[in-house]
Amino acid sequence: MEKDNKHSNELKEKKITRKQAIKKAGLAAFSAATLMVLLSEEATARKNKRRGVRNCVGGHSSSSGSSSRSD
Repeated sequence: MEKDNKHSNELKEKKITRKQAIKKAGLAAFSAATLMVLLSEEATARKNKRRGVRNCVGGHSSSSGSSSRSD
């Protein structure tokens, strides 16, 4: 039990500044937003794969009506 008290006292003594807390919260928010974007892009890619849509260079799908080729 004495070991538990020592551990809890160490946690209480370890304080961070407001600036550090904001920085950590910002980093966590940025990481969460990045994951949301990556997961939504993956879901879109899977949905397009099921539909048979191909991705070309530049992010344009091959199902568009315009063509830049000259015959």
